[in-house]
Amino acid sequence: MKKKYYLNIANGSIVDENTADTNANFAFYADEGDLNQVREKLENMDGASRGSYLRAHIPYYPEMDTPENAKYDKNLKELYSLLYKLGDEQAKEHIQSLDIIDKPGDHLV
Repeated sequence: MKKKYYLNIANGSIVDENTADTNANFAFYADEGDLNQVREKLENMDGASRGSYLRAHIPYYPEMDTPENAKYDKNLKELYSLLYKLGDEQAKEHIQSLDIIDKPGDHLV
């Protein structure tokens, strides 16, 4: 059975309906499998962000060519695609306005 959750993308927090985060960006409906997919994307983004931070201290390394940035971007797009699929109408409208996914819920840019 799917439950309603709220996600704050900036800090990666997911809370349920009873403890709604007033800073949450998206509301979505998920079962345990869906929730694990969302958490996995957030964990992948966090790992890539940490790797990018460490690599930033290497002089003369082009910032845009890092595998960490590519991993972060890929997981962010996949997260938005997943949130489009699971999100409420407000979440879907917001994701469409970002123009980050090719066809909402289907393919990535």
